[in-house]
Amino acid sequence: AQVRDAAATGSSHLTMVNNGSLASSKGQGTTELSADDLKAHLIASADPKQPPQVDTIVGRGHTVLHQMSVDGVEQTTAGDTLDAKMRPATAASAAKRVGAPAGQSFADTLSNAVQMGHVTMMQRSPAQPKAGTKAAAHEDVVQASAQRAVYDGDQDRVTLSGGVTMADAGSGLWADQVVLDHKTSDAHAVGGVKMNYVQDPAVAARGGGPSDQPTHILADRAELQHATQIAMFYGKPVRMWQGGDQVQAPVIEVARAEKRLTARGEGSAEAQVHT
Repeated sequence: AQVRDAAATGSSHLTMVNNGSLASSKGQGTTELSADDLKAHLIASADPKQPPQVDTIVGRGHTVLHQMSVDGVEQTTAGDTLDAKMRPATAASAAKRVGAPAGQSFADTLSNAVQMGHVTMMQRSPAQPKAGTKAAAHEDVVQASAQRAVYDGDQDRVTLSGGVTMADAGSGLWADQVVLDHKTSDAHAVGGVKMNYVQDPAVAARGGGPSDQPTHILADRAELQHATQIAMFYGKPVRMWQGGDQVQAPVIEVARAEKRLTARGEGSAEAQVHT
C-alpha cells in the first residue's frame, strides 16, 4: 500500500528540504508551506524502492509560502489560496539529497506555485559589505502586496499582478505587474508605473536641501537593477518631478548611488526631452 492523497486541517504545515534548490548547485535550501487546510497528492517515485513523492499541494485559508535559499535569500508570500506543483524527482536529484534529514521524503524542488487573494510578499537578502570600506552593511528588505503571485521555479522569479505595490528603504513602486528575480533582486514593472524616491534619512536629519526632496516618476514600464541601483523608465513620455523641477522624455535613467539623472529623446519633435 502506498499513500496517494493526504489532507490536513487546522494550522497545517509542510516543510521540504531542497538540496541544490533555488538555482544553486550545492547546499540545502528549504521550502515551507502552511495554511488552514492543506491537501497533497502523491505519485509513485521513478525508483520503485523509494517512497511516493509529493506532486501537487493545495492550500486554502491563510496560506504562507516561505523559501530560504542556500545563499541566505529569504522570501515569504502569503495569500488566501495556494496551488503548488513540485518538480518530479530524478535519480540525479535523489543522489544530491545526501545529508537530508533521515526519513525525509519531501526533498523535491518547488516547480511553481500560485497564490491569490490579498497577497503580501517579503524578500530579505543578506548584508553585502562594500569592498574597501569598513561601513556596516545592512540587509536588503523588499515588501510588496498584490492580488496574485506566481512563482516560477525554472526562472527562479515571482510575478506579482493586480494593484502591485512594492517598497524598500528608499523607494516605493506601484504598477499593474512586477516581475522580481529571486537571485538578483532585479525587477521589471509594467502598466501604470509610479515610482517615488524618498529622502535619505541621514540627509533629512541634517536638514537636507532642495535636491534631496522626494522624486516622483510616472512611466509605462521600468527596469530596476538592484546591484547597480540603476532604474530605466520608458513611456510616452516619462514624467518626472522633484519640487519645482520637471522633466519629460521617452527614456529616463536614474542612478541612485551616483545621484545622476539622464533623459533622452528619440529624434522626433514629439519624442524630445522637455525640462
